[in-house]
Amino acid sequence: MRKWYFGAALFCFLLVNFLMLARVGPVTTYFFIFIWWSYVLTVDSLLFWRRGNSLISGLKAKFLLLIISSYFFWEFFELVNSQLANWGYAGSPVDPAVGAFAYSPSWKFAFKFLAFGSVLPGVLETHDLLKHFCLGKRLSFLGWEKTARFFKWPRWGRPQHVWRIVGLAMLIIPLCWPKYFFWMIWLAVILLLDPGIEANGGHSLFSELRRGNIRNLYRLLLTGLVCGLLWEGWNYWSGLKWVYDVPFVGDVKLFEMPLVGYLGFPVFAIECYIFWEWLCCQGRKVLSLRSMLRGV
Repeated sequence: MRKWYFGAALFCFLLVNFLMLARVGPVTTYFFIFIWWSYVLTVDSLLFWRRGNSLISGLKAKFLLLIISSYFFWEFFELVNSQLANWGYAGSPVDPAVGAFAYSPSWKFAFKFLAFGSVLPGVLETHDLLKHFCLGKRLSFLGWEKTARFFKWPRWGRPQHVWRIVGLAMLIIPLCWPKYFFWMIWLAVILLLDPGIEANGGHSLFSELRRGNIRNLYRLLLTGLVCGLLWEGWNYWSGLKWVYDVPFVGDVKLFEMPLVGYLGFPVFAIECYIFWEWLCCQGRKVLSLRSMLRGV
């Protein structure tokens, strides 16, 4: 079963690449959706094969909730971008193989749902893959763990209300002055959500830093860089894709993304991780409340 799952997922991943290179039908237009979901399934199946569990096998039917959460998570940034105007979409959403059906609102929603719904699964699967292969231990010879003392600060996330106020300010300021402060958006979610995760029994990144544990931080930073390179590389070959208009740094590009913009992907991976941990905390609250109500 495990080998079959991995073999099928890997075959789909390779097939999607082949169909894109052959310029076949809707795969060319919607290449990003096809390739990213096949990547998610390939990574998940590899982990399931090697250790007997994975994100999808652990969540089961709840994996759909992760996809739905991912959709609304990115819709939040789409809403913010309506003010920032840092990215937009290019290319026709209509493929000859699909026809006029692609103009329908239901098709547009399905496309957005599949595209936005892949964000959190992709980041979490990549992070899990790096964690499985013990990235921290394997790179310890570089001496990077010695930097822990620079991050060990007792005020990370404390007091909670101060960090949340700063996070709220970093959410509002870019909406008022987007040209100069657009970058604050990618820090706001971290400051708003992480301080309260520890209090709710979750894995807070700030609490790890207070203890001098930096492996997860570096793993998340690398996760973001890996996902960013894959996202932008596959987006470049997609018929329908996003393009950027970032102030001051938009001239030198790698694929469609300005080179300096890749610094944002590591931070975005941290946001995804923290948002997922926050969601897990809310889920535990709901289950706890349900148990209490049953006991009444």
